[in-house]
Amino acid sequence: MLQDVKDEDYRRTGHRKNGMFAGSYSLIEKVTSGIGAQILGLVLSLTGFVRGVDVQSESAVQGIYVVVAVIPGLLMLASLFVIRTYRLDESRLEAL
Repeated sequence: MLQDVKDEDYRRTGHRKNGMFAGSYSLIEKVTSGIGAQILGLVLSLTGFVRGVDVQSESAVQGIYVVVAVIPGLLMLASLFVIRTYRLDESRLEAL
């Protein structure tokens, strides 16, 4: 998709901005990775996770399930709604 956006912008403006798009993508990826780590730490600390013990409490196990399955699943569902608005295809690129 990133390459499609680069091609569409070049056809529309006549200027290559590949570095700007790649840099923006990288920045967003790094910021969201950091946010994900913060969410992980927050949920685990709120559910009573104790580092280094062999057996976790039931609430800590539930917290692990939430950060490993529930949150990623919900974010994937949300991304499906966002991706439905993506209308850039070969016919639109040719029209430009």
